[in-house]
Amino acid sequence: TSSKRRFSATTSTKMATMMCSLPTVMPIAAKAGRQPTMRSRVARVSAKPTVARQFAGAAFGSNVLSKSAIKRTSLALRARASVNSEEALPAVQPAPVAKSAALKVAPAVLAAAACLVSAGPAAAAGATIVAADTAWILTSTALVLMMTIPGLGAFYGGLVKKENIVSVLMQCFACCCMISVLWFAVGYSLSFGTGNAFIGDFSKVFLKGVTPLSVTGTIPEALWALFQCTFAIITPALMIGSFVERMKFNAVMTYFALWMFAVYFPACHWVWGGGFMSQMGVLDFAGGIVVHITAGIGALVGCIMLGPRKDDSMAVHNLMLTCLGTGLLWVGWYGFNGGGAGV
Repeated sequence: TSSKRRFSATTSTKMATMMCSLPTVMPIAAKAGRQPTMRSRVARVSAKPTVARQFAGAAFGSNVLSKSAIKRTSLALRARASVNSEEALPAVQPAPVAKSAALKVAPAVLAAAACLVSAGPAAAAGATIVAADTAWILTSTALVLMMTIPGLGAFYGGLVKKENIVSVLMQCFACCCMISVLWFAVGYSLSFGTGNAFIGDFSKVFLKGVTPLSVTGTIPEALWALFQCTFAIITPALMIGSFVERMKFNAVMTYFALWMFAVYFPACHWVWGGGFMSQMGVLDFAGGIVVHITAGIGALVGCIMLGPRKDDSMAVHNLMLTCLGTGLLWVGWYGFNGGGAGV
């Protein structure tokens, strides 16, 4: 019996010594072995020999090593380690953004800000471009341009004498070229500039301030200017039939240029550009005022200034060509009317 007691006391002393030295050995083993894990870091920070000895002394106060004492010591060590680990572990910090990613994002942000600044009031007001409206106005622009070349040229060309067909076709083409230049140079600004109730201003000369982000209604402003250019082209071209075969080419071009500044640009501003007729609530979807009335008056004035014809015989050159031009004008009218109503 005495030998058994001595064996138990010796065993208890050895086990207590091993448990007390265990917290000191664990960090050394972790450093010598693989990379320290979270558990080894917790043990290295929290489990100190002095603390372990205090728990071991309380547990092994007697010479007899009981299972309950071992269990209590183990639970106490785990609880103390968990509490110290929560105090010792640093708070989780958000990962910093990589410098390379920041350098890639910064130019895009600056470019977007520059675009918003250059977009002007339309973009600031939250105006958006509708793809369907843009597609329809693009189609209408092509249809209205088709009414002048080749529609109007073929229509008038088939009604004149054979020797004058080239002159009529060239007048239509030259009218398209010259009016396009005048429109984008000063015509758009005089028609749709702020100005006053009778005429616009020069704020949009050569499309000044018209950017890819400028919006008119639900379409880009550049497309709006192009669509209105086709109306400006066909209006003076309608007058060709009134003095066909009676005016020289350079006289026709001069008359058209002066007429645009004297009649068309102011009338366009009155109805479509926010002038006094627009303020009165006048609606002109198909150009009845801006295009047809002004062109009719211009053609009448031209006839009166030229006087009666000396040769009243009007020999039709090619009715098939006139019929083709009529069909093109008819089809183009859907873009003329529908496009004007769409904007």
